[in-house]
Amino acid sequence: MTNIILDVKGDLLKNYGGYLKEKGIAVKSLNFKDMAQSDQYNPFRYIENYTDMVELITNIQTSVKPPDAQKGDPFWDDGVGLYLQSLFEYEWLQAKEEGRTASMLGILDLVNKETQKTDEEGTTQLQQDMQELQERYGENYPPVRDYRKLKEGASETVRSIVIMVNAQLRLFEIPEIKRIFEGTDDIDIPSLGLGVDGNPEKKTALFLVMPSGDSSYNLFINMFYTQLFTVLKRIADNRRDGQLPIHVRLWADEYYAGPKPLNCETLLGEIRSRNMSIVPILQDIAQIKTLYPNDKWEIFTGNCATTVFLGSGATAHTTHQWVSDMLEDMTIDSRSESLGHSQGSGNLQMSKAGMKLMTPGQISRMPKNDCILFLKGERPIYDKKNWPFNTEVFKEAEKIAGQNGYKNPVYVSYDERNKKYITTRFESRLNYISKEEFTFFEEKAKEDSSIQTFQIDEEAFLYLNFNETPQPSLRELEKMVKEIQVAEVNEEEEEKETDQQPDMLQDRGQWDLSGDIIDCFRRYSSELSPEEQEEIIKGIEEGMTDQDVKRYFTLVGAEKMRQYRRVLMVAKIRDEDN
Repeated sequence: MTNIILDVKGDLLKNYGGYLKEKGIAVKSLNFKDMAQSDQYNPFRYIENYTDMVELITNIQTSVKPPDAQKGDPFWDDGVGLYLQSLFEYEWLQAKEEGRTASMLGILDLVNKETQKTDEEGTTQLQQDMQELQERYGENYPPVRDYRKLKEGASETVRSIVIMVNAQLRLFEIPEIKRIFEGTDDIDIPSLGLGVDGNPEKKTALFLVMPSGDSSYNLFINMFYTQLFTVLKRIADNRRDGQLPIHVRLWADEYYAGPKPLNCETLLGEIRSRNMSIVPILQDIAQIKTLYPNDKWEIFTGNCATTVFLGSGATAHTTHQWVSDMLEDMTIDSRSESLGHSQGSGNLQMSKAGMKLMTPGQISRMPKNDCILFLKGERPIYDKKNWPFNTEVFKEAEKIAGQNGYKNPVYVSYDERNKKYITTRFESRLNYISKEEFTFFEEKAKEDSSIQTFQIDEEAFLYLNFNETPQPSLRELEKMVKEIQVAEVNEEEEEKETDQQPDMLQDRGQWDLSGDIIDCFRRYSSELSPEEQEEIIKGIEEGMTDQDVKRYFTLVGAEKMRQYRRVLMVAKIRDEDN
């Protein structure tokens, strides 16, 4: 099963990401709490038609409104929707035309062009660009058509709509968020239902991390929810005979105040047959009634095939009554007696009566270890909660997490010159970067020892073996030598070791040279002189194989090592020439 978890505060990713990875699960994260740890997401990758585009735009508009906001004049919403549609059409269609990847950064660029005046009459740069499109494709070209409809309105109205669009997209202007939406897509929604690389045995755990108590970022998760179910429903219907090979489950914590899929009350029923499910987590029934007023809340609960009641607050009377009603009544024997004052008078009656299986008061006093399960087609089940904290699985996950917890393998650097963030995944074997980015990393390498840059020509690139264990870098070797020097014995002990050199020759013949050359170096570095260490390092730097370096590793004296190394290098050069 693929699990998609709304992780408020990020504790679940931190505590269990490492364990899941150990078990072969692909771990991904959209992280709006620690954004430098987030994978990247490009909504445009999943827009296949105009319906997808309109659905995404509608979701953006809906997401920026508070859940309890009063409905106003639809004129403004329609105007904003029309303007956004023209921008999205422009970016989507022009990216295809220009052979590039469309992204939200392209939308921001278009919005900013609307504020750039090109003449005294107030013509904007975006107007000029739209005019060029009209001359090239005609006035009915979708972005031109919809933009013209907007611009035909009163200037003050248009100005107000532009301001509203800027306000709705303001969060995308945050540099850390720009990085997430810059164009690359790590999430790969189809793989959530089909398996990594199309292999159903390779499952995914996707953590959607949000800061606690801040609903500002609901917009981004809502966008993802919309595309998640649209894409997976399409795959199930068109490619998998109506059902995904992997069950996809969304754990929607903080459902009331947090992000939620659009039209979830009906979506719950639509996705079940396609091997998908949603687990909305709420505090009480009042939250559902607020989100889905009138009778819509009953549609929501009716589409939940399973309901688990874990308890609620002492004052949640509506919830207690609802659970009590769900349990229905039981039949009891009723006995009534009457006694008269006259001799021998009296009456005894036996009958059947109905009584709540559990009253609202009993529901409110349920022990914290108990729960009630409502399963479709089954009688209610009163059971004990299954606490995981003492299980072997939990202990193993805790051990793997350690003190620091799981870290998503993403490296992010800030390019001060261009005012943008650059992303590198540690797990990627090969990252394609521009010349600009290479220059940036060259400068960054001067202050960050974990970054190494190399330039090679096309022919040398063809001979690279990406499956070969890389040789340690010069900085790594220098660091290793410094660490060894700190641990070396004082001068008197070194002199003593020098006096014992004749015996050392015999001892070195017995050295264990298993493993790679770095293992050998670490194993016997304390018994090598600084000059001997330097000769071994030179051999590694010159590209000699582990076997060649091991040939002179046990020789005593740096001069003998140097001579042997030079002979091996000459032989290697002759072999290459031949």
